[in-house]
Amino acid sequence: NNNQLKMGKTELNGNKHEVSDYDGTQETIEIKEPKQSVYILNCKNGVVTIKGKCSAVTVDNCTKMGIIFDDVVATVDVVNSNSCQLQANGSVPNMSIDGTAGCIVYVQTEAGEAVEIVTSSSTEVNVVRPGKNPETDDPTEYPIPHQFISKFTDGKLTTTAVEHIGV
Repeated sequence: NNNQLKMGKTELNGNKHEVSDYDGTQETIEIKEPKQSVYILNCKNGVVTIKGKCSAVTVDNCTKMGIIFDDVVATVDVVNSNSCQLQANGSVPNMSIDGTAGCIVYVQTEAGEAVEIVTSSSTEVNVVRPGKNPETDDPTEYPIPHQFISKFTDGKLTTTAVEHIGV
């Protein structure tokens, strides 16, 4: 019967933590060494917390998922997903959001402001930063339009159009 829900699983294959097929669960991944990566596939209605510094995070075909992570060495990729929230508690140099409807990126630290966010074929992408004084100031939300590169420069999010060169 193809309508049966698969049982979710979390396993380490080589250096890749694979989290797949969960519905409504909270998983915590403990990263033991920075060359480990995390691949989250076909999950919905849950939260995955990644503790420690990892090489990369991929979120693929997920719906209504929250992904919380510390430091990422290379990139965070979100592909073919809906209504996802990413929370960067440390540094991440690059994020790629592709084919995704509804993605909120919470950049929690100054180290996170170095991120470059590339979006493609995605809608409703927003970046949120805490207020100058998180106790009293409201967070600031920055919407990202289609086909642009967005990154923090001197504490402000700047957005420029992607340049398509030559064919």
